[in-house]
Amino acid sequence: MAERYHVAFWLDEHGLLITQPPRDYRREVQAAERALMERREEIKTICCWPRRPKGYSDAHWVRAAVDSCRLGYNLWREG
Repeated sequence: MAERYHVAFWLDEHGLLITQPPRDYRREVQAAERALMERREEIKTICCWPRRPKGYSDAHWVRAAVDSCRLGYNLWREG
């Protein structure tokens, strides 16, 4: 069976070949998990409040709730 490879390439305004380096998904996931762990206390604090605190948008509050679920899952998985 023949395999197909797709290579993405672009030419700049001078006709020189430009290729993008492959994405390192493992590094991106590790960076996202590290950022989540750094925000742990902020997330817990926001989720404990009965109402949206001043200075936080609804999107901020919803994001904290989603992150708290992800944080709980990560702690359970490690635990």
